[in-house]
Amino acid sequence: MQFSIVRLIFLFLYLWVVKVSAADTHPASYCGPNPIKVAYFEYGLAYSQGRGFDVDLLAELQRRSGCQFQFDVMPRARIWALLESGGLDFGTYGLETSERDQFAWFANYIYTKFYAVIRKDVVANFSVYDGDSFINVPSLQFGKVRSYKHGPAQDQIIERLDAQHRIDYSVDEKMMFLKLAYRRFDAAFAEPITYKKYMNELHLDSEFTIQDWTNKGPDVPHGLIISKRRFDEYQAIHWIRLINEIRCDGTMLRIYEKYFTRNEAKHLVGKCSIIN
Repeated sequence: MQFSIVRLIFLFLYLWVVKVSAADTHPASYCGPNPIKVAYFEYGLAYSQGRGFDVDLLAELQRRSGCQFQFDVMPRARIWALLESGGLDFGTYGLETSERDQFAWFANYIYTKFYAVIRKDVVANFSVYDGDSFINVPSLQFGKVRSYKHGPAQDQIIERLDAQHRIDYSVDEKMMFLKLAYRRFDAAFAEPITYKKYMNELHLDSEFTIQDWTNKGPDVPHGLIISKRRFDEYQAIHWIRLINEIRCDGTMLRIYEKYFTRNEAKHLVGKCSIIN
């Protein structure tokens, strides 16, 4: 009888450990009672008309977590506002800043940077080859999507141009490229993820060229934006680990290869390290 009780105790402890381990391994225990609200925004090969690598990534994240996601599409500026207020739980393709750290955590899954897309005739006529030479021609105008952060070097250039009232704002990346095509401004910052798509669709390759205005600076990580209104730090770490697994087990590389060459895809994944 005593032996049976001991066996039952050990069986109970074993099942309890298995349950705890499962909860720690799978973020389904952090789903919460309501669906996780996620918003995409129009952004070239990341998201456009229901397709893109962000769609593929979120499908994989939903599959691995077992959580229920509720999807929407909206302008980027509204996404940031709702993430801060608690109206959204996840956002995609976000660049971390100290201001944004106040209301969100970031789980990076792509490494890239913004280049200058500039008219070839502007380069030839005004000898523009970097931000300073562009700024030194007062007649030249620059395009920007509202609420976008591009990286420290690029944003310093934008601040200088904005102080001179030389920025034309757009609601999203697609609108910015349409304005660029109609010569509403002369240049804009964009990543390969967007300029590869929109320059091809709008047949702009013959009129525009790509320049690196950051002195070949490093790539900037972008990632899943995790609202602090919905998830505490321990839960956020769990989602960050899951994104890291997707990025480092070859899944993210396979997703990127649907939209880029293999070498480009490897570059976008960046260096992997296991998060314990």
